Formats: sequence, C-alpha cells, structure tokens
Amino acid sequence: MDSEDERTIEEEFKAMYEADPKLREVLGGAGALSQLTLKDKYQIIVAYKKGGGVQGLLEGEEEAEGETSTIMHNGQ
Repeated sequence: MDSEDERTIEEEFKAMYEADPKLREVLGGAGALSQLTLKDKYQIIVAYKKGGGVQGLLEGEEEAEGETSTIMHNGQ
C-alpha cells in the first residue's frame, strides 16, 4: 500500500467518523481512536459501508477482519 492509499483511508475514516454521531459513540473518543491502526480503520470503513452504517459495522465486525479488497482511488 502506498502513501496515497494510506492518506485516502485516513481521510475517508475521518470524514465518516465526524459525520456519524453513532459511530463516534461506538468507537469512543480520541484516546480510543489513537489505538486504531490503518488496517483497523480500513476494516471499519469496509464493514460500515457493507452494512449500511453503524449497525452493519457491529454485525459485520468479524467478517471485516478477513476483508482483503483493495480501495478504489481515482478509478484504479
């Protein structure tokens, strides 16, 4: 994964976190967020989108651990 992919994950996670109060509640405050790795953030994004929000994240948490798809960025 290159730095552009990493930046995309960070930006998408931040936007999702800031836009959804339920997600902030589930994930906790800044202290908890600082413990998340880039892989954790990617898995949260995948589960969140796949399940249609926080509920999908909670239900799909175990499935997301095995997720290996690649982020689409600029059509690539």
